[in-house]
Amino acid sequence: MSAALQIIKGDLSIGMQKLMAIETKTKDSDFWFQAITIEIIIAQVYLKAAKKAQPISFLTMIKNPGFILKHALLAAKKAEKHLKNIVSMGAEKDAIGLVAQANLELGILYKHQKRYNDAHRNLKEAIQIFNEIGASVFLDQAKDELAGLP
Repeated sequence: MSAALQIIKGDLSIGMQKLMAIETKTKDSDFWFQAITIEIIIAQVYLKAAKKAQPISFLTMIKNPGFILKHALLAAKKAEKHLKNIVSMGAEKDAIGLVAQANLELGILYKHQKRYNDAHRNLKEAIQIFNEIGASVFLDQAKDELAGLP
């Protein structure tokens, strides 16, 4: 939690270093839920950077030059990698809700990148799973995203 709080406070470099250290420790452990949770948090950080939802303030750039150079420039590719890890880890542990959520996020990322075939595939997969498990709010979100594709 302290790593996530560091990121929220704007200490992106320190927060991400902590998350990466935790990711390394949990990768081959029996604590799969903790490992997948760390993957989700890391993916969300990269997704925010990739979507450029908020412009990075000058103060944040000054405070985090290492993060900007090491993480932000390749954020979309790194988000994709972590989301794919979530899909494979979730499938391995039968955590299909997490698989669906990661597919939804991948679909949104691909849509943002104008990779429409990939977006279509991932959103359809998410819709199928959300429909099976009765996750109507996420199902509606995935359907809306799919409907917005060319």
